Amino acid sequence: MDNFLNALNEKIIITNFSGEILFCNYILLKKLKFNLSDILNLHISNLVFEKEFSIKELCINPCKESIINLLSKDDELIKFNITTTIDNYKGNSSLFIIFR
Repeated sequence: MDNFLNALNEKIIITNFSGEILFCNYILLKKLKFNLSDILNLHISNLVFEKEFSIKELCINPCKESIINLLSKDDELIKFNITTTIDNYKGNSSLFIIFR
């Protein structure tokens, strides 16, 4: 699945329901100037600029579109529209966050 997700033009992060980053595809890593090893297993809130960000809210209301600002490795603020969905990743229900 990782190869497929890396081939997409969509920017994707997959987290568990606690917010731990399980996967980030190549196109988003490039945009944020990170390597996968930099963010793997970090809590997604480490990348999100908004103080009121809630992974729980994203899990409760998947498919709800919203706007979020992420911080790149060099502290550049990048604005994204996001959509979320819950699906299976490596045998576990996970939160897929699609960034546009």
